[in-house]
Amino acid sequence: MFRFNDNTKGVSFLILLFISFCLMSCEDQIVNHDPSVALSFSADTISFDTIFTQKGSATQRLKVYNNSNNKLVISSIELNGTQNFAININGVKTDALQNVEILAKDSMTIFVQVYIDPSNQNTPFLVTDSISFLTNTNRQQVILTAYGQDAYRISKKTINVDTVWQAEKPYLISDTLKVSAGKTLALQEGVKLFFAKGATLQVEGTLLANGTKQNPVVFRGDRQDKMFDNLPYDKVPGQWDGIRFLTGSTGNEMKYVVVKNATSGIQVDSSAIDTPILKMENSFVGNMSGNCIVAINTNIQLNNSVIYNSGTYCLQVRGGSYEFNHCTFANYFSFSWIARSTSSIMLSNYVLTDESYVEAPLAKADFNNCIVYGTWSNEVTFNNKYNAQDVFATFNYNFLACLLKIKTSTIIEEHYQNVIFNQDPLFTIDADNYTYDFHLKSSSDARGTADNSVAQLYPFDMDGNSRLSDGGADIGAYEYIVE
Repeated sequence: MFRFNDNTKGVSFLILLFISFCLMSCEDQIVNHDPSVALSFSADTISFDTIFTQKGSATQRLKVYNNSNNKLVISSIELNGTQNFAININGVKTDALQNVEILAKDSMTIFVQVYIDPSNQNTPFLVTDSISFLTNTNRQQVILTAYGQDAYRISKKTINVDTVWQAEKPYLISDTLKVSAGKTLALQEGVKLFFAKGATLQVEGTLLANGTKQNPVVFRGDRQDKMFDNLPYDKVPGQWDGIRFLTGSTGNEMKYVVVKNATSGIQVDSSAIDTPILKMENSFVGNMSGNCIVAINTNIQLNNSVIYNSGTYCLQVRGGSYEFNHCTFANYFSFSWIARSTSSIMLSNYVLTDESYVEAPLAKADFNNCIVYGTWSNEVTFNNKYNAQDVFATFNYNFLACLLKIKTSTIIEEHYQNVIFNQDPLFTIDADNYTYDFHLKSSSDARGTADNSVAQLYPFDMDGNSRLSDGGADIGAYEYIVE
């Protein structure tokens, strides 16, 4: 007679447990035909940000859930219209699919894209569709929406005649846009230039970008979707290659301009230093994976502007002549995949070439009523040594009525007048959500401490508020306004 020992009993128990599990699983595979049972969705509407016509969107995901205790068979999943949107169901790109199963307490993913044909409209236009689900005679829909935008498409274009661009439509730059020597590209208020990956603007002639506070001229990357829920691509650095003013370029003006999301925002190459090659005012330059502004033995005048958040320098100067009035240089760069590597500002009197240096006298670098601040303990670097040896070219810089975050051991008193050292200007920073507000708070030490003779030359801040109404102007690009 066969007898169960303890081990045999244990095995028998496991067999019974397995059989029970299988029976339960089989019950799960029973199809639920109840018409009252509904699917649930990760969203009732899938919305796309503005999409350029003739350019497909990024992919969005729609999760479809079966919350019931039995398997569901979706009789049909289909687009109600197929003109603009496309869907992928279970790895199949299709407009419709029948008899799709979802196991109990399980889900599936539908991938959605949109492609919009030109409409010959200047303003964005809405396109809509929906995905229809039929389950046990129960019909459900998820709405699809997107805004389309016609654009002027620019590819390998050289401006060989004086040209004016107006703001009827955005300009989509796919590679290199070049302004020839002796020619001018004038950008009127509200013009927006969207640059593809690797695209750049090169200026041998002259660039005139004249926006207004309400309608600035914008230079940015071409992606308008989101990398993460809290990070739209218009805040992501390194999306295009930036603006470069080549040797010989003259008379450039940028007023009420936004330059963002590039590798290197603005570079001005070597030129004569007796007159400004670039005048810039009331502008934003920021969110660069490399430098915001690079100036190589040239002449720049920058007024009333915010230069912010860079993986390397907000401002890199190597020789030349410069004047900065009522500017805010702020570096709170906080992207985990790009490590910040330098201070906010670097001043130098030489240029590196092939592992050696060429002297580049710094004739003038005047910072008047400016803020230089950020997350590093030292935000100002002086680079007048090469391989630890002094470079004896002219090295002339001055800070008047500024607020600086700086290593005190680098301070040579003759270069500073009425400067506030290492006091927080009290900006409003939310690095987790990539939100930065460089207005001053009421208790900021930058309030009322600017040099008024300089403020009188720039009587209005970036918001158009008077600096002179309360008798004491504030340092930086913004005047604090009592509410």
